[in-house]
Amino acid sequence: MTQDTSISVKPIPLIVDDDGSQDGLTALAYTLANPKFSIEAITINQGIARPEFFVNNNLSRMLARLGETDIPVGIGREDPLSGNNTYPSFIREGSDTFWAPFVTLPDTAPPLQTRNAAELIVETVKQSSEPVAILATGSLTNIAEALRLDPSIIDNISVVQILGGAVFVPGNLGVLPTPPFSTNEVAEFNIWVDPVAAGEVFAAGERGLKIQLTPLDATNQISFDQDDLQAWRATKTPESAIASEFLDFALTVIQSGNDPNPVWDLIAAINLSETDFSPETPLYIEVDTESDPGTTQGQTKAVPGLPPNTLASLNPSFNNISYSASEIFAVLAAQASVPGFSVGTTGDDTLFGTDAADTISGLSGDDIIYGNGGEDTLLGGRGNDIIFGSSSNEFISGGAGNDTIYGNGGEDQLYGGDGDDLIYGGSQADRIFAGAGNDTIFAGGGNDFINTGAGNDTVWLGTGATTIVLEKGVGYDTINNFQLGATKFQVGSLDNLQFANSANGAQILLADDLLAVLPGQSASTINSNADTIFVVV
Repeated sequence: MTQDTSISVKPIPLIVDDDGSQDGLTALAYTLANPKFSIEAITINQGIARPEFFVNNNLSRMLARLGETDIPVGIGREDPLSGNNTYPSFIREGSDTFWAPFVTLPDTAPPLQTRNAAELIVETVKQSSEPVAILATGSLTNIAEALRLDPSIIDNISVVQILGGAVFVPGNLGVLPTPPFSTNEVAEFNIWVDPVAAGEVFAAGERGLKIQLTPLDATNQISFDQDDLQAWRATKTPESAIASEFLDFALTVIQSGNDPNPVWDLIAAINLSETDFSPETPLYIEVDTESDPGTTQGQTKAVPGLPPNTLASLNPSFNNISYSASEIFAVLAAQASVPGFSVGTTGDDTLFGTDAADTISGLSGDDIIYGNGGEDTLLGGRGNDIIFGSSSNEFISGGAGNDTIYGNGGEDQLYGGDGDDLIYGGSQADRIFAGAGNDTIFAGGGNDFINTGAGNDTVWLGTGATTIVLEKGVGYDTINNFQLGATKFQVGSLDNLQFANSANGAQILLADDLLAVLPGQSASTINSNADTIFVVV
């Protein structure tokens, strides 16, 4: 069965106020794709971006790529309301270059409708026939200025969802090695960049402004990885494609090629969209505006005994909603009734694709999914799923749970996800990523690439030249049917590789860490042919 997920209620008018960060623009892509929202304005505040340059040179081309150039855009001031706190130049340069070459934009774009950001916020709120929501994923400079211009806009704002602050956890300025960042252990960047503005916005919570806060307490708990990146890319909507490019930058540059990485602002956007994503804790938040920037300025303190001025999200989880991080954009497309996108229910579903290119999300439950031809994207979601590909080139992700995946031909990308999965490749060149858990992989034929992930995994090789990733500290693999001249192992370094015989076959070790066991092979064979067996990446 499939679920009718189209959104029939009237969309919520929304202002997205961002500072030109790659995670903020991921959140923007999410809200643009989300049929629950109608984006009435986009405003850019000072923070990571230089607002005027960013709007005219980068945001205009991003919106052109997404076909959204009719949305009014507000340009914020270049400095905070008070003080001179700012991001270091090397971070701002990423916004200036728009994270090229990871993110691609058209060379030109039609001009946007631009005006002063604070004035645009006031005008949008006052002219709306319905209360307006604001997603604030940067400094709060623009919103504070708008409240100064016209405090009465509080009456027609349904909620301000703020990404910022660190309430019961340390701040994040300390990721930078020099003062004032390294010496301030309590502040979060969005609040620290303009603490006076933040203080004024939270004070408005005492006058009736509904504030929802997504602080580091929440965003520290959820990260995104290569599985999510590949699923977003395979979803092939304009918004999912650019979001995958932003995540590619984060994983490659920020995390130096290691999974996972937070996408802070996206968590706030999901909080705004999905009421069950996180419970809310009423708090009175006070912002430190008086201390030195290098000590505690920008701290968001929860003050006991005072009436709450905000609702804080402290424990978000994809376990609270029906879809996984990998399924975010596929579910949005199904909700928007985009042809070719469908989802199951939270129960146990049997879902069938067509001979066209389908995108199917099983959501939670123990689902059975049949691709039935076409270059499909099949997402199992949570639960113990069984997924059948076809002879076409497909992207299949089992998600969390003990899944069984059949590639069934074609040059497939097969992702097991968390759990003890059973994965069958096909007769052509597949890319298999088993994920965490004790997985069993049957490669089939073709020149396959296999990353078994964390856990003690078992691989049965077929015909063809196969490359298998071996990593330290994630368990060991049992590689059956090793073929000298056809099987290669990808490693980070040849230094400290060792080979030993055991009752189960040749062992490959990195120092004292067992990486793989090769039944029926000898250590001397592996050692004497190491230059052809191992590939350093």
